[in-house]
Amino acid sequence: MPKAEKLVPKGPLQSLAKSSDQIDFLNKVDVNGINVLLANRGRGKSAALGLLIADLRARRNKKTEVVVTSRSRDAVKVVFEFIEKGLDELSIPYGYKKGILLGKKIKVVFEEPEGAISRKADLFIVDEASSIPIGQLKELAKKDAVVFSTTVHGYEGSGRVFSLIFMNELKNKGYNLLTMESPIRYAKGDPIEAWLFDTFLLDAEPDPVSLGKLEFTLPPMKEVFSHENELRGAFGLLVTAHYMNTPNDLQIMADAPHHSLGLTLSNGKIIGAVQIAEEGGLSDSQIGEMCNDERPEGNILPDIVCKHYGLKDFSKLKGKRVVRIVTNPAFWGKGIGSFMLEKLEAADWVGSSFGASSKLVRFWVKNGFLPVAIGPYRNPKSGEYALAVLKPISKRAREQTKLIHEEFENRFLGSLSDVYWDMDPFTVREILKSFSHGKKPVLSILELKRLSLLLSGKHVYEFDVDIATKLVKWYFSSGGDYLSESEEVVLISKVLQRAMWKVVKEKTGTPLIFDTIKDGLKKVASHL
Repeated sequence: MPKAEKLVPKGPLQSLAKSSDQIDFLNKVDVNGINVLLANRGRGKSAALGLLIADLRARRNKKTEVVVTSRSRDAVKVVFEFIEKGLDELSIPYGYKKGILLGKKIKVVFEEPEGAISRKADLFIVDEASSIPIGQLKELAKKDAVVFSTTVHGYEGSGRVFSLIFMNELKNKGYNLLTMESPIRYAKGDPIEAWLFDTFLLDAEPDPVSLGKLEFTLPPMKEVFSHENELRGAFGLLVTAHYMNTPNDLQIMADAPHHSLGLTLSNGKIIGAVQIAEEGGLSDSQIGEMCNDERPEGNILPDIVCKHYGLKDFSKLKGKRVVRIVTNPAFWGKGIGSFMLEKLEAADWVGSSFGASSKLVRFWVKNGFLPVAIGPYRNPKSGEYALAVLKPISKRAREQTKLIHEEFENRFLGSLSDVYWDMDPFTVREILKSFSHGKKPVLSILELKRLSLLLSGKHVYEFDVDIATKLVKWYFSSGGDYLSESEEVVLISKVLQRAMWKVVKEKTGTPLIFDTIKDGLKKVASHL
């Protein structure tokens, strides 16, 4: 790694700083490595990032390109405002062209996280990093020079998820930790700031707890909101379950009559929480209105089933949708989430909808939930495809869910080479692991001969893609479990998603792609 380039603010830039913390940040940042800037709201993080970019331009003798990324362009308005102020003070001319800041020896581009990952630049600025999914943060951490800035307490994102998961993974790479403590919007100890934090639970934290006998309770929401300590403990857990939080989350729990909060206690302390929305049980007229409305409020899972499959009767069944489910981070992987799901089965069905990742899909499928629908586009903020899952409880729900799931199998397998060609193959694998209805393919005599030539290495893969596709689709649709994980993800990426050889290697981490394909196909063929 090149020697760290230390920036020392002087003259006009120092005059723009509003706190000693901002000056310390500019002094200590490493513009050739990974930096993490942590602070509460109102400490001037975004302003300091803008000054850093202007200062970087002033102290380099060559053209400087910077990529700024966050959940939206609007979220980094202050960053660009202080880039402009810094450049004005330094008398460096600049302008904008198609949203890109261009000036003498400087170019600053805003990109959403997915786009930023593929770009090259001298420095990457990731503002409100905790509002960005962990998978995208990991990709951005591969850059040579990057600053991750995030709020510790506040609704820009959950700083605890960032610190618990992402910063822990950064330990292996090494990073420069920077903090800001002095408030800029308020005087230190200002009662208004204290009131805001208290009223909106901006500093809510999970309870310190030890693992003991688990007890599940579903108290009335009025009771939850009448006990502040209990509410703080529960909400402190819930904000760690999502990459983006707003004051509306608290308001919905307080006001929406169909929302409830299940709590799991251990030794009298909250160790897990699940936010539930009651859905379904609709009349014919309500179903008609919902299915014809492009964006209906509430009844998310009945609406998905109606829009994706045209099944209106499913909306008459009463169900419970899991909005968020989370356990104390100290006890992840201990079965507490599964324990809570078991307590929710007093309905026709239980379900959820979430941004699909391999870990999340594995959790839901392991607990008996079946994937039934997936959105055709990535969420622009999370970069993930929204997946809906159902666990039928009543006989009527089981009958309808069986039909839906079988249709989903055909639909998803048929879409992998087109709509979902760029989906993470490990996530695809977890979805496919829920399948079990495939019928054995019938191969003609010539197809069998071609298969033999492929498996013996006398044919290149491209000659027999059609046969490989038949075998791989049958393997996954029939619930096959005799291939290794490496063989499965390679077959998914190359055969089902039609990825280029280089891309398959990068996504799966498997070096000998063709050999892996042959080995996998031989095993599948032996079961024909």
